[in-house]
Amino acid sequence: MVRRISKSEIAGALEQWRVGSLIKFVTQRVYAEQLIQGIPYLQAIDEFRSKEAGDGRSDAYEGLLTSFMSVGSSRAIYCMTALEDSNYQFFLQSKDGRRIKDEFSNSGAAVLIKDPVEFLLRFQEAEPEGINFGLVSYDGDIFEPDVALSKFKQAAGESPFHKNRAYEYQHEFQIVTGHDCDIDFEQEDWDGVTHNVFNGYIPYQDLRLGSLDDIAELLTFQ
Repeated sequence: MVRRISKSEIAGALEQWRVGSLIKFVTQRVYAEQLIQGIPYLQAIDEFRSKEAGDGRSDAYEGLLTSFMSVGSSRAIYCMTALEDSNYQFFLQSKDGRRIKDEFSNSGAAVLIKDPVEFLLRFQEAEPEGINFGLVSYDGDIFEPDVALSKFKQAAGESPFHKNRAYEYQHEFQIVTGHDCDIDFEQEDWDGVTHNVFNGYIPYQDLRLGSLDDIAELLTFQ
């Protein structure tokens, strides 16, 4: 469930979680430039379960716990990497940082959010229905759906976001909005009849945060 969250509540949560900054790695540099301009590129939860399968970032159970918050698989979410401070160079040189950077090696770009409290306030201001956010909790090594769902339900009162421990290196921070991504249909002809076939979700790009020049920095790795 999304809601309006006060500045003090946001600041207190980030302090408790030891989140000093956020990094958004992107698959194309243009997405980083758009974020600096205040236009985040949000994907449907289901896109992280299916379309990214096989490239190292997908998770078959992405967003399952979020679904217990009455959020469907089409809900637009924004995923970032959480750091304890602004020393991103140290993180990028670490094993986890190198691993994440390698997954985005074709673009070699990211955006460092140096003031995550202000960033979340602007995100919320642009989202009239409010937001929900939090660190992903990584727990368990078992991928069987029944076991995974059971563990997610047990954790529901503690953390709104959960993934398998295999993805712990991502240090992921997720923002849930009040919007759903539109469905993309592809037309196919069957026996002379045209059918609309589900072809994924259209990214949500209608939020306008305003320029982030004062709280963000564009990073390039190439």
